[in-house]
Parts: sequence; structure tokens; C-alpha cells
Amino acid sequence: MNVSAKNIYKRYTGKYIINDFSFNFFSGKNYGLQGPNGSGKSTLVQILSGYLSPSKGELTFTDSNGNKIDRDQIYRSIAIAAPYSEMDVELTPSEIFDHVKLFKNYTIKNTKELLSIIKLEGNDHKAIKNFSSGMTQRLALGLALLSDAKLVLLDEPTSFLDADSKSLFTELVKQYCIDKTLIIASNDPYDFQETAEVITINKTT
Repeated sequence: MNVSAKNIYKRYTGKYIINDFSFNFFSGKNYGLQGPNGSGKSTLVQILSGYLSPSKGELTFTDSNGNKIDRDQIYRSIAIAAPYSEMDVELTPSEIFDHVKLFKNYTIKNTKELLSIIKLEGNDHKAIKNFSSGMTQRLALGLALLSDAKLVLLDEPTSFLDADSKSLFTELVKQYCIDKTLIIASNDPYDFQETAEVITINKTT
């Protein structure tokens, strides 16, 4: 999926958090968004996902053939993993996966296969509230990266992950994001190992 952001502004309580952001994200490439705290990285990710509307500016989504995708339908082609996209901790991975599959397609067949790939075998029916923060993060990343969504947005993806889980994250990106547009917002250089380009967002004054 191609994403064109043109002169994007986002204003909160009289102050612009994002000030005149323009960039073209092309299908099949991995991008990084970096910048100091308060520079609007997370806000920009939410705008690119269609969750938030910009105060000003134009956001256009097109498929690999150049056909425009209506904003009301964009959710079908987007997967996101971020601290603010919380999961219901009372549910199990099996219940969450069954729910997510109503909106996203997966080539993997079932929860057991999903959990095997993200190294969480045997936790199919364990409530998320009993997961560690790292386990919860791995599940969120697996649900996003293993979907067939053409635009994947990740915000601080390796937060709460130990060294082995970070390595797993890198392998998932290599294997499952070959033909996707991946945008990662982070200040951790590790997260950008597989990115083709890193965009720096400056904090507004």
C-alpha cells in the first residue's frame, strides 16, 4: 500500500503537535519515525492508521496498482500494534485471535500456529491478564505482523521485550513484511534494523 501525507497538521488545545508533515510511503518498504518525546510520533501513527483525522492536510491511500482506497475502508488493510491499542485482558489468545480474524485475514490456520511462531506455545487458553508485559507485547506484534494487512504500523514495538524477543521481532519483520508497507515509530535504534529509511520528526515550539 502507498500512503501519501501532504502538509499534515494536528492541533491540540491551541498548539500544533504535528506541523506541516509531508512524506510519501511506498508499498513494500519499511520506514522508521524517530524524534524526541512530544514530537508527535504516536499522533502521526494514529493519523496514518485512520484512527485520528488531521487538523489540516491531505492523506491518501492507494493500492499497488494506484487505485485509491476509501478512508472508510482503510481499516481492512491496516494492522497496528501500539501501547494505546490495548487488548481485553480478560480474554485468551484464542478468543482475541478469533475476534481479530473477523476483520483481518491470516495465512496461519489457528491460534496454536500463531503462538508457535511467536514462541508462546501452550498459552492458548490463558487470560492475557496473566501474561507478562513481554508476552503481551509479543502477542500484539504477532497479530499485526502475521496478518495480511498491506500497511503495518508499530509504535515502540520492542518495549518490554528481552534480547531474545527483540531478535524474534526482527525475524518476523524479515519474514512477514516483504510485500507490506511497514512504519515503525520509535527512539530505539534496534527497531530500525530492517528499515529502508528513517524520518526524523522535530518537536514543535
